[in-house]
Amino acid sequence: MRLYKYTSADTALEYLEDFLSGKLMFSRPWTFNDPSDCDIRLQFKEGNVESINQYIVEVGVVPVTQDRPQINPHGSLLWQIVNWYEGTTEEKRADFNQIYAPEGSTTYNCLQEVISKGVLSLSKIPNNPLMWAHYAGKHTGYCFEYEIENDSDLIEVSYSTKRPTKIPFFAKGTFDPDFGQRLMLDQFSTKSSDWAYEKEVRILRPFGVHKVGSLTGIYIGLRAFHGNPKAYGTISDLADADKPPVYKNNGLGSLYEFRFSQIMKTNKFS
Repeated sequence: MRLYKYTSADTALEYLEDFLSGKLMFSRPWTFNDPSDCDIRLQFKEGNVESINQYIVEVGVVPVTQDRPQINPHGSLLWQIVNWYEGTTEEKRADFNQIYAPEGSTTYNCLQEVISKGVLSLSKIPNNPLMWAHYAGKHTGYCFEYEIENDSDLIEVSYSTKRPTKIPFFAKGTFDPDFGQRLMLDQFSTKSSDWAYEKEVRILRPFGVHKVGSLTGIYIGLRAFHGNPKAYGTISDLADADKPPVYKNNGLGSLYEFRFSQIMKTNKFS
């Protein structure tokens, strides 16, 4: 399956070798531009909110400030726990697990599932004006086309007005791994219907850079030359090399979809 990665000119130039070799960054979900994206919501039992608030303040999961002395039980608690969990001591992690995330509990399994999780966001389309505006530096960037190596890795994002089911917190006893996996996958693959124009497909792997496929094309933004002439020159010159095709943006036609044509060696600057 061919999918597309939009990026800014600066990022394209800085990591060009990675883009050319099909190596892409799998980002932490809490860095996304939509705060509700991958916002893993936890279902609390009565009395647990006060308990977890007291504990996280004592061990420093969340710093106490005048504006936010306690954590919001309806917000991204799990991501804040994960962020603290990764940086704290083994002793404090063991203490937390014993009290709130014993092995076999929903909380324990959620932590193990997301502790190193990275997300790669791709699109099915290279010609949507909103995608170019939002993810390619207001049309000054680039869009890289890849043939994905393993289609079974792909998770198609669903768009909804309803948020995913909450994951029970502090649930002890028997844990159904399949049920937990489905809940987690639902959290990572559901977005607000406002984002449906993205036509997004995701891959989940450990945080970091991973090879996902082979580069099959590069699309140049309509304002790429004016945004970063150096990046424009470097990437357009790839049309003269033994590389995948490079496409220039010919603007809009009768529809709100960009039209592209391949840059040939003989007409690179035409």
